[in-house]
Amino acid sequence: MTVRCYQQHKQGNDETNRDKTVMLFFHGGGFCIGDLDTHHEFCHTVCRQTGWPVVSVDYRLAPEHAAPTALRDCLAAYEWLTKHCHTLGALPSRIVLSGDSAGGCLAILVAQQITAPDATQWLNLGLDAEDIINKLQRLPRPLAQLPLYPVTDIEANYPSWALYGKGLLLDYNDVEVFDTAYMQHSTLTGSHPLTSPMHGHNAHMCPSYIVAAELDILRDEALVYADQLQDSRIATKTYTVLGAPHGFIHLMSIHKGVGHETTDIIDKFASFVRQLLTAKSD
Repeated sequence: MTVRCYQQHKQGNDETNRDKTVMLFFHGGGFCIGDLDTHHEFCHTVCRQTGWPVVSVDYRLAPEHAAPTALRDCLAAYEWLTKHCHTLGALPSRIVLSGDSAGGCLAILVAQQITAPDATQWLNLGLDAEDIINKLQRLPRPLAQLPLYPVTDIEANYPSWALYGKGLLLDYNDVEVFDTAYMQHSTLTGSHPLTSPMHGHNAHMCPSYIVAAELDILRDEALVYADQLQDSRIATKTYTVLGAPHGFIHLMSIHKGVGHETTDIIDKFASFVRQLLTAKSD
């Protein structure tokens, strides 16, 4: 597995990462496509705007690697980052998670697994569930998360599926192909907590800033999941980008309005995180 690390160059004696924070980013692509290059612009922009290092993860893809392989890779990347974040000027307690679409799903799943490890979820997978849980329990909690138009419920349909399931960047047929590739060789179901965040544990979830796109087949499941977090009394903010389709961060350099929205989201999330750090220091 490859990771790509983004870090600002220091100018003189200036400290670029005053927040001691690092973002771990998981790319989207239906668990089947996408890589470090497809999401380079967004990661580069986050690093430039916030001063935070960004670590982008090239996890294994379906159909060659079915669920929960991608999640296992992302958890391994999180564990690696906790041990090496000092080389990026960050603290293990200040890791923020992010990802778009399928990557947003993986970011949420990573947060759920670290904040509420559950051995029963890892049974019957041909893995050492006890070893996995022991590792998860030793990991520091993520500081916050920024899921962008995330997949949160693989099996259920929501009203936005009927509204935006045809003619846009992501349609119903695309989702069906991606889900089949990701799940057909897996022993898990689409409603399993290791595949769909909607069915996971949120009682101890980290603070969350969830972004939805208005013209997106996945819009409603992102907002319903945000409501679920709020019901669990997790510090949660939501933001819907009006007039934007699924995958809008790929349009940031070719559409002025989308570019402004994307940079604004980054600024708002940075403010969200800094407020958390201020509250912790108080």
